[in-house]
Amino acid sequence: MESKLEKQIEQMKELTNQNVELKRQMDHIIKYIRIEQDNREEKNNEKVKGSEDVQDNEEGQDIKLEKQIKQTKEELLKQNIRLKQ
Repeated sequence: MESKLEKQIEQMKELTNQNVELKRQMDHIIKYIRIEQDNREEKNNEKVKGSEDVQDNEEGQDIKLEKQIKQTKEELLKQNIRLKQ
């Protein structure tokens, strides 16, 4: 009778140890998944930021070109007026 009880106690200890090890492994896996998710979010944010920078740069270039066009038109008008005189 005692032998059966001892076996059950040993099995319980072994199961407890297995549960502890499984919990430890699960914690590591969850930590890894969170790190991977953070890395993906960071990459996505960098892509969005990069595309925003490109868009801002393009808008800045458009504004510069518009100013150059306006200045060129003004200069041409001045030159045209001088030629007419």
